[in-house]
Amino acid sequence: MTNDKAKPFSFEYDATTGIYIVAALREKAKAERQEARAHVTNAGITVGAESDFHALKMTQATNRAKLLEDAAAEIKKTVHEELVRNFDAAFERMGE
Repeated sequence: MTNDKAKPFSFEYDATTGIYIVAALREKAKAERQEARAHVTNAGITVGAESDFHALKMTQATNRAKLLEDAAAEIKKTVHEELVRNFDAAFERMGE
């Protein structure tokens, strides 16, 4: 076991962590989209309540994918904006 204490919670993260988070969210969103496609197929080959079940599961998976994609886009935007600010500041310091 390790005695490392967890970092205190904050909404700040470095660019590398942000990129990893975005990649993980996108990967999970891709899996949700694949699940949704499987339910579409199953809804098309089943009837009655089973078809309705697959249609519901398809909608739920699609909604989860959209939320994950939106979160990834927001984090990417935040990381990109901070990196641009840092590069701009570095170039300004170089010109001094």
